[in-house]
Amino acid sequence: MISEENIASRTGFQGDYGRLWMIDPLDGTEAFIHGKAEYAVMVGLLQREQPIAGWVYAPVPDRMYYGGASWGLFQVREGGEPECLQWSQPPLPRSFARF
Repeated sequence: MISEENIASRTGFQGDYGRLWMIDPLDGTEAFIHGKAEYAVMVGLLQREQPIAGWVYAPVPDRMYYGGASWGLFQVREGGEPECLQWSQPPLPRSFARF
């Protein structure tokens, strides 16, 4: 188990894994603690150090985002049907634009 809270466990990430599941059961812990809606459950799968699939579920708005290199990118809103999303490269934040 590799934990962002346990620095010593991060050396496990350097292991020779064919597949590695990355799970964050509560991303945005501080927001959750303060009763804010900006938190999510995240799961990702790496194969030979390359991302192949990922899922993000935001409980408060009841939205699931998921995708993979061979699937595309999708969202499901409030238990509805999956909607295909167009992938686009986000612009760099202004602080990075000068580099």
